[in-house]
Order: sequence, then C-alpha cells, then structure tokens
Amino acid sequence: MTITYLPVVCQLVGNLENWTAWHSAIEPGKTFTNRWDAISWGIDELDHDDFRIATLNDGKLAAIGWGADDFDPAEEDLPAIARQLALELA
Repeated sequence: MTITYLPVVCQLVGNLENWTAWHSAIEPGKTFTNRWDAISWGIDELDHDDFRIATLNDGKLAAIGWGADDFDPAEEDLPAIARQLALELA
C-alpha cells in the first residue's frame, strides 16, 4: 500500500443545504509521500494554514485531516469529499 498526502481546500459556497466545495490545492496528479512536505507546501504556496490534508491509500481517499492529525472518518462526509476531489474511497 502506498500512502500519499494531498493538500486540499474547503470553501464555503452555495446555500445552507449545500455549503462546501472541496478542491485540490495543487496541480492534478501531484501528491506528497511525506505529510510534513504537504503541510509545508500548503503554508508556502497558499500563504496560510487554512487547508486540509487528504490521506490517500493507493490513490484513494482514506481520511481527511488538518496538520498532523486525521479527523474521525465517522465525522466527515468522505464519500462527498471524494466525489468533489474526483477520487475513489479507500
């Protein structure tokens, strides 16, 4: 299993029923093999720390988190996030 990390941005858009939009913060197909490299890239390139890190297992979305920690998958809508990022679920 190959684990990689993808900086992603969540924006508030739309209305109260459909208010989030997730997108990759980096060019398509690029990921990082080290979580800290993904975080450093995000801070340097986005000039802030208001982004998430998607954890990918073999290119499929396994978790979403912030900084060094992944959030509890039960609390996140991973299927919806995966769809918006054009990824499959792990």
